[in-house]
Amino acid sequence: MATSDTADSGARTDAVASRAPRSGMAWWLAGACVAATVVLAGAAGALAAVNGIGWLRATTDFLLLQVVLSVVFAGVGALIIAHRPTNRVGWLLCAAAVGMAVPALTGQYARLALVTYPGAVPGGRIAAWLSLWTWVPGFTLVLVGLPLLFPDGRPPSVRWHAVGWAGAAGAVLVLAAQALAPGAASNLPQVGNPFAVAEIAPVLQVVSIVGWVMLLAAVTAALASVVVRYRRAGEAQRRPLKWFAYAAMFVLLAEVGGPALTLLLAPGLDVRAVVAVGETVTAPLLAVAVGVAILRDRLYDIDVLLSRTLVYAVLTAAVVGLYVLVVGYFGAAFQLRGDAISLVAAGVVAVAFQPLRERVQRGVNRLVYGQRDEPYAALARLGQRLESTLAPDTVLPTIAATVRESLRLPYVAITMPDAAPVESGTPRPVELRIPLVAQRRQIGELALAARSPGEAFGDADQRLLADFARQAGIAAHAVRLTADLQRARERLVATREEERRRLRRDLHDGLGSQLASHTLTLDAARRAMGRDVRAADRLLDDLRAQTEAAVADIRRLIGDLRPATLDDLGLDGALRELADRYEVGGLQVHFEACGPLSPLPAAVEVAAYRIAQEALTNVARHADAHRCTVHVTVRDDVLTLTIRDDGQGVSGGHVDGLGLASMTERASELGGSCTVQAPASGGTDVRAVIPLEQESLHGPDPRPHR
Repeated sequence: MATSDTADSGARTDAVASRAPRSGMAWWLAGACVAATVVLAGAAGALAAVNGIGWLRATTDFLLLQVVLSVVFAGVGALIIAHRPTNRVGWLLCAAAVGMAVPALTGQYARLALVTYPGAVPGGRIAAWLSLWTWVPGFTLVLVGLPLLFPDGRPPSVRWHAVGWAGAAGAVLVLAAQALAPGAASNLPQVGNPFAVAEIAPVLQVVSIVGWVMLLAAVTAALASVVVRYRRAGEAQRRPLKWFAYAAMFVLLAEVGGPALTLLLAPGLDVRAVVAVGETVTAPLLAVAVGVAILRDRLYDIDVLLSRTLVYAVLTAAVVGLYVLVVGYFGAAFQLRGDAISLVAAGVVAVAFQPLRERVQRGVNRLVYGQRDEPYAALARLGQRLESTLAPDTVLPTIAATVRESLRLPYVAITMPDAAPVESGTPRPVELRIPLVAQRRQIGELALAARSPGEAFGDADQRLLADFARQAGIAAHAVRLTADLQRARERLVATREEERRRLRRDLHDGLGSQLASHTLTLDAARRAMGRDVRAADRLLDDLRAQTEAAVADIRRLIGDLRPATLDDLGLDGALRELADRYEVGGLQVHFEACGPLSPLPAAVEVAAYRIAQEALTNVARHADAHRCTVHVTVRDDVLTLTIRDDGQGVSGGHVDGLGLASMTERASELGGSCTVQAPASGGTDVRAVIPLEQESLHGPDPRPHR
């Protein structure tokens, strides 16, 4: 998470920095670029009208494409420069716009000067020569520079600079071959290259081939950089790349799908015209998508657009392919022609359309929305991951990551009280919170961010998330129990070692020293027996007193391990004796027992006795009470101990001391609970609930008989 957070922080810093214009010069340059492009494109359109170029001819000659793209690229580039002046994509689009407008203008000027009105205007042959090669820079900028720099204006890494240099070198070679090779202009077959060098024509042909190979390799590598950038990016950085891929998909359909459909359905049509029309319609979408991705990508849900477009595109291709296949197969097999074969093909398509649409929709939904329509597969995936998870501290991260990946969500977190949230993905505003419940108690929440801002979770999402929440609640509860068990073990080990240290200190410093002094006293008494009987008698009296003190110390040590009254009187008698002991200073302590309190597990007896002892000590010292009741009940394998007094109660801002914490720990160690409350009637209620083992209620009394 630290790495992703750092990356997101850096991205936000770059975005903020890119919004601040460096100077007014950027605005002037952008405006000049737009103005120049509009003038060049407008002049090219006007000259085309003078030359009598109609819409169809302008489209097939790619003149309309050049004019439209130059204007759209210039406008989008200027907007990017105005809002993100440090982003090189805006400057690249403006340069590409000029690079497209110049060949359009020079080509029409050459036609006017050399074909429509020969000799009417000067410079016709130079304009024809310029139209031969000036299209190369704009072509290179769009096909190599744009995918390489999109969306932040920098290549994915320093190593990708080589792709840009390779594209530039290939463009220079192609440009040189176009400028010097003999031949005619593509749109002016009657006009030759005025600056051709026929002597080096074979060399120029090799140069052209090498240049085109380098250029195509650079284009392929630049498109591969988009894929690499997408795989490395987080969810937020992938959104602009999705816009680019969305527009590129339409361009690819126009380049490949248009000619394929033309050859299948209408072999008589001019494929060049179909490609030109497709490029003219779809290529401007690439510039618009680039502008939206860089400036306003969060306003629109690209995932929904991708989903629907993919569904309709695949369905269209499948229906057309199926129609052509049926027409070709049945027409050849049964010699059907005309309306008969059309009706058969339409029927087959109609029958296959709905199952095909469902399968395509399911596949696209899995791509965009994850496994929300396959809840059993998603839950099985979660189960497999949890089975392979060994460490308890990786269970919740595994659940969060699985939920995020299964539903294609940008951010998922599992929050639990008194614990840091477990996160997966890039932090985003939480759109939905689902409680995690285990044993009818809420133990946390599953927090989820929407796929895009403002997008609501559908019914399918809600159902799958509810299933995930049930599994996550059980797993989170198990993780909490495991952590509690580990802490209890550590506390038990620490307590045991502390008790051993205390016993060692008491035995060594107290009882050990006393027994050592007994030996010295016995030696002194034996020596005095023959000389001074009275002195020996005094020494024996001292020895007797020391022995009684040692016995008292031993009893104290035993009492610290387990109160002796529990073995002598049982829990019932021990609590009665304890209640009588605290009836001092005007405090009346009343003891009540409901149900048999013997025999009980030794640990339960000690816990109940110590909790009652600590509670009565607090009442006597701090409560200023006159009456206190100790009530014990054993029912349904649960011991309930309640100590209630009529004292001053617990203040709202009280802080639990060592005694209250000790009572809580003693109950929780046995799987129970201990609460301290101040009822509305006044005073304080201490209530401890301790579960009992079933066999302990009917087993033999573990206390020794006396």
